[in-house]
Amino acid sequence: MKKSLLAVAVAAALPAAAFAQSNVTLYGMIDAGYMSKKWTDHGALHSKSAGFGEAGGVPSMLGFRGSEDIGGGLKGEFVVEMGWSPNSQEMFNVRTINAGHQVDGLTPATNGGRSHTSLNRQSYAALTGGFGSVRVGYQRTNFYDLSTYMGYTLCNEGVQGCDSHIAGGSPTALIGGTRGNGVTYISPKLGGLTIQAQYGSGVDLNEYRDITTTLDSKAERIGLMANWVGGPLSVGAGYTQLKAGTNNAAASAASPITTTGKVYQLAGAYRLPMMTIGATYVKSNNGGLTAATEVDTKAYQLSASVPVGAAVELYAGIGRTKLETAAGVTNTDGKNWQVGSRYRFSKRTFTYLHYGVSKDDGTVASAIDKKTQLGLGLAHVF
Repeated sequence: MKKSLLAVAVAAALPAAAFAQSNVTLYGMIDAGYMSKKWTDHGALHSKSAGFGEAGGVPSMLGFRGSEDIGGGLKGEFVVEMGWSPNSQEMFNVRTINAGHQVDGLTPATNGGRSHTSLNRQSYAALTGGFGSVRVGYQRTNFYDLSTYMGYTLCNEGVQGCDSHIAGGSPTALIGGTRGNGVTYISPKLGGLTIQAQYGSGVDLNEYRDITTTLDSKAERIGLMANWVGGPLSVGAGYTQLKAGTNNAAASAASPITTTGKVYQLAGAYRLPMMTIGATYVKSNNGGLTAATEVDTKAYQLSASVPVGAAVELYAGIGRTKLETAAGVTNTDGKNWQVGSRYRFSKRTFTYLHYGVSKDDGTVASAIDKKTQLGLGLAHVF
C-alpha cells in the first residue's frame, strides 16, 4: 500500500511536460491456423501431431517500444518484447516453438513442445543520436540478425525446410546464439553501409564464481557485422566469437577451462523485376578440446520469392547443414526444402500455406532423421 501511494505521489509531482515528450507504442503479431507434423526414425514413426494452433506464418509476440527526445539531437529509447502462445491455455506463460509439436508439457529440446523459459524476446534501453545507437540489455545477436531478420532468408524461417542458415541445434547455433545480454553499437548509415558491433554473454552474466559450491563459469561473446544495401543488391558479413567454460571439479580461484567457438557468416540478396533471390552461408568451429568433441559446421540456405500480382507471393527454399568432427566423423548431413505462398488482404493481414521437409543422412544414429510439416494459417501484424 505504501509503495502504491508513493508511486502516485511521485507521478503527481512530475510536470506534465515530462510525459509530453515521450511516447510508447504497443505492437506485435498473432498467428493462428492448422498445422500437421510428422517425425520419423529411419522409416519408423517417432511422433506426429495435427490440429489448430500456431501454423508458423509469423512468431506470435507482443511488445512495447518507446522514445523520448532528451535534447541535443539525442533520444532515449526502450524495447520490451515477449513471445506468447495465443492458442495455449497458458497464453503468456509459454512460447510456441513452431518447428516442434505444439503440446503443453512436452520438453522443447526432445519433443519440441512449448517453452516456459524463452518468453523474453528482447528487453533493452538505448541512446540514439547522430553517432548511431547504443543498446544495453537482452537483445538479438548479430548472428541472428544477419541470418533471419535482414531480408536474406525468403522462405518461411522457423518451420521445417528453411532453417539451415541458423544451423539449428548445431554448435553454430550455440556459439552464435539468437539473443543474449550485452551492449550493441549500430552505426549511422555510411552511404549504403551499416556496421554493428556487440559485446556480451548469453542469458546469464559474463562470469560467476562461487567457492562454496565449486561453480566457476564464464561466457563472453563478441560480434561484428557489416551490411551494405545498394540498389537491388544487398550483401552482409558477420563474425561471432564465444569464449565459454564451466569448472565444477574443485573449489579454487582458477578460471574454468575455456573453449573458443567461432562463426563466420556471408549473406546476399538480389531484387530482380520478377523475383528476389537470397542466400546465406555459415561456417563455424566449436573450439572443442579433443578431436572427438571439436566440430566444424558448414551450412547454406538458398531461397527465392516471386510476386504474382499485387496480393500473392510464392516462395521456396533449399538448404544443407553438415557437422563433422576433427576425427572425420559426419555427425549431421542435413538437407531441407520448403515451398509456400502468401495472400495479403492488406499490409498487415495475410493468409499462407507452406510445406517443408528436413532430413538428416549423417552417420551418427539419430532418434529423428526426418521431419515434415504442413501449415495453413492466418496472421495479423499490429
